[in-house]
Amino acid sequence: MSTIATSENFADLLNPAIRGIASGAYEMGKSRIEDFYTVKDSDRDKETYSEITPLGKLSIFTDQISYMDMAQGYDVTAEHIERAGGIQIKRKLYDDDQFGMIKEYLSGLGVSAFKSQEDDAAEIFNGAFSVPTTFFVHTEGVALCSDSHTTTKDGVSTTTGFDNQVLTAMTPTSVSAARLQFKGFKDASGWKYGAKPNMLIVPDELEDKANEIVKTINEPGTANNTINVNKDRFSVYVYPRLSDPTNWFLADREMMKQNLYWFWRVRFEDARMESFDNLVAKARAYLRYSMLRRDWRFILGAQVS
Repeated sequence: MSTIATSENFADLLNPAIRGIASGAYEMGKSRIEDFYTVKDSDRDKETYSEITPLGKLSIFTDQISYMDMAQGYDVTAEHIERAGGIQIKRKLYDDDQFGMIKEYLSGLGVSAFKSQEDDAAEIFNGAFSVPTTFFVHTEGVALCSDSHTTTKDGVSTTTGFDNQVLTAMTPTSVSAARLQFKGFKDASGWKYGAKPNMLIVPDELEDKANEIVKTINEPGTANNTINVNKDRFSVYVYPRLSDPTNWFLADREMMKQNLYWFWRVRFEDARMESFDNLVAKARAYLRYSMLRRDWRFILGAQVS
């Protein structure tokens, strides 16, 4: 349990001889949630999406219609989590603070909420190679980026076109190979559907390498004049909240927004009160939200050891 901030614990805030005090707060920038997710408000405790498998090709007509099969696809259910936190301050410290730091800390709860939601949003990538459990449950039961994706459609081979995971470090050659693998993705009925990888998502550590791969005119790292086939193929998106310095992702931006959803059940709210008997000021912040992914075919992930 956190302690109550008192004049005895924060004597520097009362000392006018001190020129200034820093709170350690920094500019957090804009939210990145809408860069990846379609954002919706939720009016229920859970959000569930389902699907049916797409139809296959038409048969050659021989005076009799051939009727095609479709199957129930996978379900995904997100359950909103709650995040909350607060601080407690003695009235005397609040009144005598020489620098306004206590008021700054009270308003800083919004920054704490921002940190929480942004880290949670990044978990779709940071947890891409493990089965999700925190925010949602997907009945396919495999990681977002996996070489073991399945289908509910009978008779469909998953030998090719159902693998969206690679293990290679990011180089011009590996990016080209990943692009071809991405373009070979198949739908749940086993047919290619025209995948369009157009977004290269990288951590800070790979920013320079990514820009070199997609922006140089000639082939990077060579002495010849061979053209760089990856030039302008992808937009580079540097995401500082990616936790692994070597993992990277290819994505279809439009398809990503169709399959990643962020749900606000309760947007950031704060409240304040004073305890009548002991003159302790309290402030708290609260949020409630969830996120989910539907299909996996919007992304390919490189899990680099």
